[in-house]
Amino acid sequence: EFAARLANAIHILKMEDLKHEQILKTAEGRGRTTMNNMDYIEFWKCHICSKASYLFLFVPSRLQQNKTNPPINTLVKVCNRMQPFFEPENYTNVLALFVYGYY
Repeated sequence: EFAARLANAIHILKMEDLKHEQILKTAEGRGRTTMNNMDYIEFWKCHICSKASYLFLFVPSRLQQNKTNPPINTLVKVCNRMQPFFEPENYTNVLALFVYGYY
């Protein structure tokens, strides 16, 4: 189902010329969030991979570790953390980053 959603997202974004090899597939698991810098690690993997040019990150929109801690707006946090990599003096090999928030 993930492949179908990804293909649909690529079609919606009008990126017909995007090659399948340019998308870095990485294993994701529960608990791999900004708390342990997984967004940076996934970005780095895409940056050093010679075949990947685009990164799709799926992050929880809001993350709450337990009822006593306030929820964290993870979607905004990831976007703010990744933004400096797309400023002219900080270019990387990642041509585009797509961040999707889920509940």
